[in-house]
Amino acid sequence: MRRTTNTALFLVALLLAVLTTSASPLSAAQTDDGNVPQPVIVTFKSADGSTFRAVLELPADIAAVEAALAGDGYAGIPNGALAYGDGGVNAPHDWHMVDTELADITIEVCDGTASMVDEDVAYWVENVGRFCPWSATVVAIEPVNGTDPGDGNAFPPPPTSGEGVDEYTDQVRQWINALIAALLAILTDLRQQTPG
Repeated sequence: MRRTTNTALFLVALLLAVLTTSASPLSAAQTDDGNVPQPVIVTFKSADGSTFRAVLELPADIAAVEAALAGDGYAGIPNGALAYGDGGVNAPHDWHMVDTELADITIEVCDGTASMVDEDVAYWVENVGRFCPWSATVVAIEPVNGTDPGDGNAFPPPPTSGEGVDEYTDQVRQWINALIAALLAILTDLRQQTPG
C-alpha cells in the first residue's frame, strides 16, 4: 500500500510539474548572471509602415531585439502562429501571434505586412496559419503588463474581449481536465489495491 501511495504522490507531483512548465516556458531559462529574463512586448514595423506587437519569451530573442533597437532595427524574422483577437497585446488588430520566436529563414507564404493580415484576418488565421514578415524591424520594447521585467510577471494578461478569451479559457479548461483525470485514475488505482 505504501508503494502505491508513493507512486500516486509521485504521479500527482509529475503532473503538476508538467502543467507548471506548460504555463511558464521560461522557468529554466536563465541568463549568465542567473536571472530569468522576463518576456517582453515588441513593436515591429512592417515593410509598408504598418505596425504590430508580439510577445517574445526566449532569452536569445530578447537579447536580439534589444540589440536591434540600439542598432539598425533588424533582429530576425518574427515568426509565430496566428490567432483571432488581439491577445491582450496587439490592439487595435483583430489578430495576434502565438509562441513568437525570431527566425533566420522562413517559408515565403507567411511573409507579409500587418496591414495585409488586417485586410483578410480569416484567410491568414485559417489558411496561412502563421505570420513571418521578412523585413520587420523593431521599433519599441516594453515589459509585459507594463511592469518592471524583474517583478516575476511572466505572462501577458488574459484577453478581455474577442476570440482570444475563448482560447485562453479552453486552455485553462484543458489543464484542469487533465489534472482531474489524472487524480481520478490515481484514486481508482488506490481503491482497487486497498485490501478489504
